[in-house]
Amino acid sequence: MKKNSIKNKILIFISILVFVLIIVFIFISGSNRSAETILEEVRQNSITMKFSSSGVIKSSNEKIYLVSPTLSVSNFFVKQGQYVKAGENLIEYTNGSFESADFDGVVSFLNKNALPTQPLLSLAEKSSFYLSLPVNVFEFSDLSVGQVSKIKFLDKEYTGKIDFISKAIEQKSDSFGADVPTVDVIVSIDDIDENLILGFSADIDVVISEKFDISTIPISSVKFDNEGTYCYINNNMTAKKVYIKTGISSESLIEVISGVKLGEEVITNITSDIQDGKKISIAK
Repeated sequence: MKKNSIKNKILIFISILVFVLIIVFIFISGSNRSAETILEEVRQNSITMKFSSSGVIKSSNEKIYLVSPTLSVSNFFVKQGQYVKAGENLIEYTNGSFESADFDGVVSFLNKNALPTQPLLSLAEKSSFYLSLPVNVFEFSDLSVGQVSKIKFLDKEYTGKIDFISKAIEQKSDSFGADVPTVDVIVSIDDIDENLILGFSADIDVVISEKFDISTIPISSVKFDNEGTYCYINNNMTAKKVYIKTGISSESLIEVISGVKLGEEVITNITSDIQDGKKISIAK
């Protein structure tokens, strides 16, 4: 019995030793294996930093036409949503008189069954169309009055600028029904035409900042730790961790003010295998 017990203990010891040796071998092999990387040169580029969102097309000037208390309407010349020119007849009364448009605009409201003194129709002035933009309070800090914007509605682009930023917070519901604190931003629209539809949503890009011919690297190559912002560069096929100072960014690029030079290669696929001083290879 004692011989079998000793034999079993020896087998267990050998098994543990083999297991430990395998672990050590895997660790050594892993540490010696070069990390596969994707490299990009530090290049000279231009960056446009944008704020992107969507807003509703509204009009800052609408005239409401009331039903006459003494006259009846005999004829309507317009429909809701129709564009009209200044001076164009809107309605005709039974006495032969007309109500005409005070300005170029769109009929935003029409109620043929309105009673005396009730709103009969409303005309929104075309030249006063603007974009109402509810901006999350955590996102509007980069916006300021006068910033240029590009507005896209359907397949057409317009230019404009921020005219007003509200100083009061409003609670508005998001797509999930949750209340979100927002700030109302008003954006003017240049070259207003009949393609714009009152009450519809339009996409907008506001230019926050632009820089030309600056040193840039891919955003994916930038990381952060307690000491600051850093990236890894290719130092003779060895990863070298360098701390950098960055500036403005776009969706894919970020400005590098210091820390790396034009022509140096940065690692863009930073994984747990990438370590300072570790050998690297080019991913196939």
